[in-house]
Amino acid sequence: MGISDLILMRNCRSCELPGTLLCERCRRRVEDTVVPQRLFAGSLPVHCAVRYESTARSIVLAAKRTGAAECVAVMARLARVALADCLDDLAVDGRICVVPLHSGAKTRAAAGQDLVVAVLRQAMKGLPAPRGQVQIADVLQIRPNRLQQKVLNRQQRAGNVTGNIRASPRTRVQGLNVVIFDDVMTSGATLQAAARAVSARGGLVRAGVVVAYRPWICADLQGRRVSG
Repeated sequence: MGISDLILMRNCRSCELPGTLLCERCRRRVEDTVVPQRLFAGSLPVHCAVRYESTARSIVLAAKRTGAAECVAVMARLARVALADCLDDLAVDGRICVVPLHSGAKTRAAAGQDLVVAVLRQAMKGLPAPRGQVQIADVLQIRPNRLQQKVLNRQQRAGNVTGNIRASPRTRVQGLNVVIFDDVMTSGATLQAAARAVSARGGLVRAGVVVAYRPWICADLQGRRVSG
């Protein structure tokens, strides 16, 4: 371990092993136990890779706070699993546009990039889908929320995002199949607001996809394994 590692306190964010922000054991612990879930944000089905807890939570927080490449890469691999599960479930004809929800200003400053977009771009590489069938459509315009979502209950979260998300007037999603993508889902309010914004421009919002979900929302028990 070099001087720079000592200065930057490069310990695994999950188990504290020195030398890396994410050790191989913790990476495998998350990636090898992924079982995609389908939850609902209102009436919108949302495909998720993992619960936002334990090692998975540590990985996401490290990516948000440092932009560490190893953590972003794990998030992308998890996102790819959830995306593939979503595409298998949809089985629709025609092009599918994956619309990312942008990271907030605080996360962009800490991670040095728009984390949601970065994770999605990596996840799309190697996605088991025909070339050209699934494409990223960066069409959302997001204003900062009045209050931090994490301090609000479910009803308050829905009101807090109302009017803050819209699709660009130049958006070309009329009649296209759309999937909304985000990193973490808690109440689903942000995903629903994004779905409404895209629908207002004529997009056919079929589902949402997230890397992780907080175990707050009731799961869809039909044909899916549900943890907890």
